[in-house]
Amino acid sequence: IRLGPLEFMQQCAGELMREVGEAWKGGTLEVRHEHFATACLSGFLRQVREPFDHQARGPRVVVSTLPGDHHEGGLLMASVIMAMHGCRLVYLGADTPIEQVAAAARERDVQAVALSVSAHMPPRRTAKAVAALRAALPRRTALWIGGGGAPRQQAGVERFGTLQALDQRLAARR
Repeated sequence: IRLGPLEFMQQCAGELMREVGEAWKGGTLEVRHEHFATACLSGFLRQVREPFDHQARGPRVVVSTLPGDHHEGGLLMASVIMAMHGCRLVYLGADTPIEQVAAAARERDVQAVALSVSAHMPPRRTAKAVAALRAALPRRTALWIGGGGAPRQQAGVERFGTLQALDQRLAARR
């Protein structure tokens, strides 16, 4: 509460998950520990987002990760930021096929699709998937990406290197 949602996610939640991931890779934590930490944080972030979801009157945004990306911590944190700015979220979650993300965007007439890409995703596969999604979306639909595995630059894609950058972008649209 003292930090506020953005600072909490940057200083605490994001850092916690990075450290848990490093400890898992280093062998000091096991899969069960990583899954438990992720479940706790995920539940908390969903609770934080819920009141904002009920009041949302802003642009509709589909949020997802790419096929094969099961890490939704970054997506949940970005979703809190978007919800705080009044975005009406269509939360598809982790590991969603490109054609399903595009179909949801067309059916719901969304203003943007937001993807979180974890650092665990192979860069070439990620770049191809992002390009395929951009091609499948209506031209007027923005495509936002962020996360440790987000490609640097692609035509028609707006990349956010931090949650703060996303927060500032959404604040500027008001």
